[in-house]
Amino acid sequence: MDPLIARLTGLTQAHTEFMEVVDQLEPAQRDRPGVCGEWSVQQVVAHLIGWDELFVEFIVRPETFTPPQDVDQFNQRSVENRSGDRWDQLMREMTATFDALRRVVAGVSEEVKIYDRVIAWLDGRIEDYALHRTQIAAWLDQ
Repeated sequence: MDPLIARLTGLTQAHTEFMEVVDQLEPAQRDRPGVCGEWSVQQVVAHLIGWDELFVEFIVRPETFTPPQDVDQFNQRSVENRSGDRWDQLMREMTATFDALRRVVAGVSEEVKIYDRVIAWLDGRIEDYALHRTQIAAWLDQ
């Protein structure tokens, strides 16, 4: 199997598992801090959306893409930019962004210059979704 397709399948599974845990939340739990450091689940979702959007940008416009110089600042901006969003808005954005990411990744072939970097980034996205799923599940079990 193509390594990209294998990782895209893994990312889809990681995203699905993340959403299954998030779907267990009561409304009052969504914005309660302490899931990932001080972040709430809502803030974790905003963080994931930000990175998925950035990944789409990298694939669509690799020649003009500039990676964030400060990951912590990027994370903070992603969270702040969505701080006023209602939960349902955030979930729609997460679904739309993830769907866009799957579409653009599926269009990457081995002949594309950024192929190896896309593979590496997919590994990072899988790890990010798995990490936050585990954190939320542990927080819910407390």
